[in-house]
Amino acid sequence: MKRIDQQHGFSLLELLTVVAIIAILAAVLFPIFRAAKERAKKTACVTNMHAIGVALSEYKLDNNRYPTCLLGYYTVDQPIESCTSSLYPEYVKSIGDFTCPSQGAGDINSLQSVTVMDANGGKATADYYFGDSYDWTDPTGMGDKVATYMRMWAPPGTDGVMNPGFVGATFAPNTDPDDATKQTNDYMRQLRFKDPDATTVVTWCMNHRGGDDKAQVLFLSGNVVAVPMKKMTPSSGTITGEINVLYRALPK
Repeated sequence: MKRIDQQHGFSLLELLTVVAIIAILAAVLFPIFRAAKERAKKTACVTNMHAIGVALSEYKLDNNRYPTCLLGYYTVDQPIESCTSSLYPEYVKSIGDFTCPSQGAGDINSLQSVTVMDANGGKATADYYFGDSYDWTDPTGMGDKVATYMRMWAPPGTDGVMNPGFVGATFAPNTDPDDATKQTNDYMRQLRFKDPDATTVVTWCMNHRGGDDKAQVLFLSGNVVAVPMKKMTPSSGTITGEINVLYRALPK
């Protein structure tokens, strides 16, 4: 008699076991993959900042000053055209280098209005490229637009040093005998001056806070340093209008 081999399928228990194993592996591996992807984005962001730092040095050597903007900047009531004083495209060739990979989708050609300081120390409205995360940022993700790269963030006071009345300032009275010296040093850390200190803040990125709650900050020295968010945002004030001023007054 001819023997007939019978083929058996998987039992329900076996299928459930395989599904359970796959679910456990996914739960373990997906966070690892996400973390690796975020690390790659952070590395690319820091690389962009280093490139901008090198380009700033080259621009300064050629023009004896720092540019008005990094990528694109427009002033009120002026034609919408490229910033006449920027790093692109002569010093930074790729427009993508001005956008953090974690910035998210955004039309690089559309504009976002940001409140900045004008030449007289007052408030003025400027427009930046939406995808340009190194000229401006939205730190809360809720529309609190902040200009990160600014040649001037504080006008002179009547005494020639820091003016506590500038936009967003919340400096305490001179209770510290060295306070005037500190304010003078902070005031000189602006890119509008010919030779600001190496600790002058160029720009920063808040898209890589992670569990340590830190921002990546590019200093004029070319170094990119992870700075705790508590130094980026003063506890006595709000983010809007102050983060772009008070952090610059906190030397590294």
